[in-house]
Amino acid sequence: MTAVVVYEVLKELFGLEPDIKWSNDVHIKGKKISGILAETAETNKGIAIILGIGLNLNSSNFPDEIKETATSIQQEIGQKPDYDELLNTLTRFLIYFYDIFQSENGAMKIRQEWAKRSSYSEGKEVRVVMEDETIYGITSGLEENGALRVRLKTGEIKIVQAGDVEKLRQVDS
Repeated sequence: MTAVVVYEVLKELFGLEPDIKWSNDVHIKGKKISGILAETAETNKGIAIILGIGLNLNSSNFPDEIKETATSIQQEIGQKPDYDELLNTLTRFLIYFYDIFQSENGAMKIRQEWAKRSSYSEGKEVRVVMEDETIYGITSGLEENGALRVRLKTGEIKIVQAGDVEKLRQVDS
């Protein structure tokens, strides 16, 4: 859900054309502009989600090793973003999509919203590096729990719960 929120903020406030990379990175023109982490924690009121949204505001201090693979709002729009406006818009979209998530069939609706905003949802040729194996295939949608489906050359569908998904580059012949 949070990647959808970041997508909408970048599009509405700055006119950018984001792409959600499975599962929780947001890219602009193939470069990472945002990363999201979500952890669950048990509380005396039940399970809580601790959410971290990393959004690159400025790229002037990027280390050399990420300058080619990351970008920032300032780099993309040519000026510093208005931080208050950014925070207010982020909060507004978090509330909006959380309400959808809480509604009837909310998780399915959020998966659909995610898929509409991600070129990684269907038909992307990828390499997936997981803890115990690396696979190559074509993305084939999401499972109910948000796991990525990848169709291997054999036709088998692998379900990816966690891993690093990389778009494979097209090779000119």
